[in-house]
Order: sequence, then structure tokens, then C-alpha cells
Amino acid sequence: MSGIECLQRLRQMHPPFEGKVLMLTGWEESELVLHALQAGASGYLLKDKISPAELWVTIQDASLDQSVMSPGIAQKLLAAYEKLAGGGVQNGVLSAEKKRC
Repeated sequence: MSGIECLQRLRQMHPPFEGKVLMLTGWEESELVLHALQAGASGYLLKDKISPAELWVTIQDASLDQSVMSPGIAQKLLAAYEKLAGGGVQNGVLSAEKKRC
């Protein structure tokens, strides 16, 4: 069972698991990230790109309802979104036309 499947099952329990879940993984495909976030993950981190001190800060951030993500993954998601949005993201910032929608 993958971490995403496990999280989906936890969220489907009655009562559902309400805790914060950080995905700590070696996979950085944007599709997996989206599936993890859809399943209810509070963040998605690359285990080979985070130090123990950074992980501790990330855990604290997640406990404060902040979403966390490794920078490389965030860049890939923005690129994937740009493709879907038809070029609405330029240099990581939504264009003025897309912001108004």
C-alpha cells in the first residue's frame, strides 16, 4: 500500500482521521503530488532534500495549518499548472488576466 492509499483510507474511516500528514518521499512527479494533496496531505517533501532541522520546522508549520512543499516540487506544480492554465503563470506569478477570473 502506498502512502497516498494509506492516507485515503485514514480519511475514509468513521470518524475520519483528522491529523496533519506530511508526505516524505523520493518521488517528485507532479501527478503524485496532486494525488497526495487531494487525499488530504498537508505537505509533500523530498526526503533526500531536507535536513532534520528543516523537517522539524516543516512539522511545526504543518501543525499551524500551513501547507508545505519542497521548492523543486513547487516549481514542477507551477509548470504543470501553467500548461493547464494556458500560460497563466509567468515566473511563478499569475498574470493579471488570470487573477481576475
